[in-house]
Amino acid sequence: MFEAFCNGAIFYGPFWDNLLGYRRRSLEDPTHVLFMRYEEMKAEPRDQINRLAEFLGYPFTKQEEDNGFVDEVLDLSSLPNLNGLEVNKTGK
Repeated sequence: MFEAFCNGAIFYGPFWDNLLGYRRRSLEDPTHVLFMRYEEMKAEPRDQINRLAEFLGYPFTKQEEDNGFVDEVLDLSSLPNLNGLEVNKTGK
């Protein structure tokens, strides 16, 4: 699988071509394609969750930000929290 991935011989096409295609499209039409990078999400989680909410058309209100709602969303979507959910442990 590793060799196939490196050679671009996987069923959904060459990974890097797909990645660059989405990146180009996000620059051409940022209202329809949001390109998020792991490094940015890791370094600036609050900024990135705000960016995602705005892209989806549901930006956080000042009151929600002041009440810690953004931090609550970040906590609920964190890997430790998601790993601890019953559905992810048992499949139910």
